[in-house]
Amino acid sequence: MKKLISLFTVLLLAVPAVWAKKQKPNLEKPELKQYNAYIRQGDKLFENTPYEKTLATTYYLKAFLLDSSSAELCYKIGSSYLYSTQKVQALKYFQRSVALDSTDANYKAFWKLANTYQLALQFDTAITLYDRYLLRYLPKMSKSERKAQKRLTEKRIMECRAGRELVKEEKQVFIDPVTQVNTREDEYNPIISPDASTLTYTTATWLNERTRKETAMNVFKADGGEFGTPEPLVEERGRSNFSVVSLGDNDYMLYDGTKPHRITQYAFIKNRWKKTGKMKWNKKNPVKRISFNSDSTQVYFSSITKQKKKKATGYDIYMATKNEKGKWQKAHPVGVGTTSVNTEYDEISPVILGDSALFFSSNGHNTMGGYDLFVSYRRNGLWSRAVNIGYPVNTPFDDVFYCPANRWNKAYMASNRDGGEGETDIYHLTFIYPKELSMSFEPPVGVLGDGLLGNIRLEKAAEIDSSLITVLHGYILDEEKQYLIGHLELADNRLQQIIVSMDADSTGYYRIQLPAGSNLGLSVSCKGYLFHSENFDLPEQTQYQEIEKNIVLKKIAIGKNVIMKNIFFETAKADLSNESQIELNNLIKLLNDNPTLHLEIGGHTDNKGSRAYNQKLSQSRAESVVHYLVEHGISPERLTSKGYAFDVPVADNKTEEGRRENRRTEFLVTKF
Repeated sequence: MKKLISLFTVLLLAVPAVWAKKQKPNLEKPELKQYNAYIRQGDKLFENTPYEKTLATTYYLKAFLLDSSSAELCYKIGSSYLYSTQKVQALKYFQRSVALDSTDANYKAFWKLANTYQLALQFDTAITLYDRYLLRYLPKMSKSERKAQKRLTEKRIMECRAGRELVKEEKQVFIDPVTQVNTREDEYNPIISPDASTLTYTTATWLNERTRKETAMNVFKADGGEFGTPEPLVEERGRSNFSVVSLGDNDYMLYDGTKPHRITQYAFIKNRWKKTGKMKWNKKNPVKRISFNSDSTQVYFSSITKQKKKKATGYDIYMATKNEKGKWQKAHPVGVGTTSVNTEYDEISPVILGDSALFFSSNGHNTMGGYDLFVSYRRNGLWSRAVNIGYPVNTPFDDVFYCPANRWNKAYMASNRDGGEGETDIYHLTFIYPKELSMSFEPPVGVLGDGLLGNIRLEKAAEIDSSLITVLHGYILDEEKQYLIGHLELADNRLQQIIVSMDADSTGYYRIQLPAGSNLGLSVSCKGYLFHSENFDLPEQTQYQEIEKNIVLKKIAIGKNVIMKNIFFETAKADLSNESQIELNNLIKLLNDNPTLHLEIGGHTDNKGSRAYNQKLSQSRAESVVHYLVEHGISPERLTSKGYAFDVPVADNKTEEGRRENRRTEFLVTKF
């Protein structure tokens, strides 16, 4: 079996592109000095652990705000994003890099651009770019490099074609992150107990840029059905690299992988860990993940395949059997002489269920990119052709460690797909099948996933027209262009309900979907800053659009003001409407969180009507806000009100849009 690393690994190759010419930023000397310092800080972080590579994005983006004309910088931003939890954000930076430098020297950016389109499920565009890559760049490479790159690119095209078909047959499944266990580190290898009350998994922490420590973790379900606080399964005692390989109702089995050539087996007996034997079926080659059958007479594992001249060629799945005397026999590859399990690429993370269903991950077969999850069934002593479990369980990212529950339609898995907490996260899967079967049908052990759904006609899923979605995205930063991990809340002001609550990522980037509807309020807050609000009114027929908006938060300081865009009054009156409640409560929270803060509430109008009329109306509206705040526990000594009529416009009063902007309520910091 020949080695070919996964799509995601290829994406993360930290080999810098070589540019035909260095573009000197058009900056004054102080800014140029700061620009170069940001680049150096980013480069230094990018040399370290994957988590630190994500931190490099912050410094690269700071440099980008100073000057965005460097193809090399755009390439670096894209490359660092590929280590983050928002990998597809790399797309626009690779696009820009290629646009700024379309010479042959920038071929690595072109390659990664195609890769990222594949990650974004834009398979047709990715295929077009891969084809162009073959035609334009391959002829200029050395013979050895051309051969390897041609093979890899052609495989990418095959993955895109497979992905295109798999997406058409989208599975009916809910995929939920197990938030109680996921962190910024790697979480993987989930194993659920037969009664679904205990989840064990492995977490890996980077000790340095090359070394990770694996720890087996355990978490129990509380009375409410939610998982509690995870704890290490084994005390340290100078050891590391423990992984769980089986989990019964009252016992565990794990192996110590500190020395991968010599596996020590443990069991939890009489409330303590006890060595139960040494695995001697694999003395030379490193082992990755093992799984026992129901009576522990067979073991499945992935291990490096050695061929001629002791050349390591990747991972295959093997099986070893105990003889009648309890001795392990020599291990053999699974599916010898067939195309059922092992391919010329990598097969890893096997899980045997019911002695007949083998789940595993592979970057061969008909994967849509990276590692996909597959299942093969043993019938009459032979393994069936591997079946891709399907989209959206599988993605162009690495999807691994599929763990079916022993009953119903549940499973767990690990994936490094976009939107996670860290590098690799654990997800809970719930497959959907017809309601009429839900009370009477219990799938047999070992036939979950495609095996469960293959002969059942599913109800048609509710269709969501993505063409009606508005996506708002951008960065949250302060007035000094420092990125902030702000908190965002999207509210339906009419219903007085919060419909989305989320934090920006570690680089300050946010991305939020706005449903069609009227009077949506967005509030952005961060400790030590005044909140920021926006209001949206999206008609039901709004077509798909993306709005890019950077949100600048102001530090709490005397003289700083904020327009509250979700304060509403009855027409020509000073009566607050119910739709103002969420924004007013945000203001109350700001005052309660900062007890020394004093505010002036200012009312503003357009220029329709007399000055006297507008002066009275603006003053009355400001007083209405103050009255609401006092009624809800804010000391009147901290508040003043002032009506400005139409003396301080923020837009042109000659247009209806401008007049609408001028009719507003603000607050001004008077003491802090």
